[in-house]
Amino acid sequence: MAEVVVLHRNVDLDAIVSAYLYALKDCEMVEYVVAPSFIELGNTVVTTEEFFENVFKFVEKIDKITVLDMPLKEEIKSKAEELGVEIEHYDHHDGSAPSTARILWEKFKLPEWAKYLVELADYSDTGKVLRLPAPVKYFHLTGYINALRTWGCDDIGVMHRILDVLDVYVAMLKKLVEAEKLIEDIQIIGIGDKYKVAIVENKTHTVNQILFEHENVDFIIFKDGNNLGITRNALIDKPDLNKLRPHLEKMLREKGAEDEIKEWFFHPAGFLVARGTRKHPAKTPSVLNPYDLVVLLTNAL
Repeated sequence: MAEVVVLHRNVDLDAIVSAYLYALKDCEMVEYVVAPSFIELGNTVVTTEEFFENVFKFVEKIDKITVLDMPLKEEIKSKAEELGVEIEHYDHHDGSAPSTARILWEKFKLPEWAKYLVELADYSDTGKVLRLPAPVKYFHLTGYINALRTWGCDDIGVMHRILDVLDVYVAMLKKLVEAEKLIEDIQIIGIGDKYKVAIVENKTHTVNQILFEHENVDFIIFKDGNNLGITRNALIDKPDLNKLRPHLEKMLREKGAEDEIKEWFFHPAGFLVARGTRKHPAKTPSVLNPYDLVVLLTNAL
């Protein structure tokens, strides 16, 4: 037995994410198979209204038809009545939610990592993506959908390509959810009433993303093995961390390690000061520790 999900023609990101989330309600991971008129997502057969009638030539046993992100059209209701199957309908265009994906997220209590897909659908379907600078907008998934159409993909081809991308993201989204829990024991220090500084020691890099994006931290002081440094939130463009150099030189002199300054990297754009990074790890520990860098920031800002 299969369930048929019907999406509108000219599928957009909310429609595709909604189909993915709807299939996710029945399994932890969604595997899919592509056919000319539909895509099998687990036990769910996903198509668009353009290919709707073709599905019944290939799928014999159907127990439900579900319409997502579009009006419930009379021809689909009639088909459900003809087959004697249940019909469901979820659509946000009545103003009840920013996206159909959000309606499904709230109804079916989906895995926590899937909330990032819901936020993606919200952001895209409310038009916020259209306000992004061209280089970001065109290479956002909504821009990718437009590129696929220009390239000649039909709706099934577009869904296939976007599902490939979503599958790649799942592992990272799960890591982000894990990182949200890892920040619970991270110390966040205020410098005056202006800056928030987090001290992160030997954590996965996704922790930094959560701190910057959800905790509005201005700076992260990191210690990762022998690596030590300060990085600034990308959402702010000052202060220039290159201004820390004379203060750092003074601190190293006071600790009898003035030559260590040669091992510190100051990014020309002013967002990073470090002795060792993941790309170029330090082979030995610094004479300084994260709390020295707190003092450094306090004295310099």
